[in-house]
Amino acid sequence: GYKVWGLDFVEKFIANAKKNKKGNFIKGRAEKLPFEDNSFDTVFLFDILEHGDDKKILQQAKRVTCKRIIVIVPRMVDKELEQSGVIFRHYLDKSHLREYSEDGLKNLVKEAGLKLVYMQKVHPLYNETVFTALFSGNVLLKKIVRKLVLWLLPKKKYYTEYFLVLDKQ
Repeated sequence: GYKVWGLDFVEKFIANAKKNKKGNFIKGRAEKLPFEDNSFDTVFLFDILEHGDDKKILQQAKRVTCKRIIVIVPRMVDKELEQSGVIFRHYLDKSHLREYSEDGLKNLVKEAGLKLVYMQKVHPLYNETVFTALFSGNVLLKKIVRKLVLWLLPKKKYYTEYFLVLDKQ
């Protein structure tokens, strides 16, 4: 029963959505949304802010929503992983202009004139998965490395993204 609109600047993604999803899909940019003020109850920005002018994107989302904005953005790599030379796969995406810290997100939300209702780290990678992925070769070697990492290091989660719920103030 929901009316759904999708927007992307890549025509191929729009065509694919039209074939496989129910809703209205149009070409456009998140920095200049082609919708009237207060058009939507909820705006979803999943993996969008890191690709453009994040403040402008949030301000546009605020303009077109009458209630809330739900956001997912990539986290900064944990210092421990950065120092070891390990990075999350999504940081290899050359179209990412930035990743986010908790404080940076809070400041961005405040600058955009929005209220932060909820923030949570999501999409964990576990240390044995992260470090095992560094090794290529046969499955047995990977299993041995995984067991060794689990034996040497306490199990730890490295979260890759933040999930936020924002409201208009």
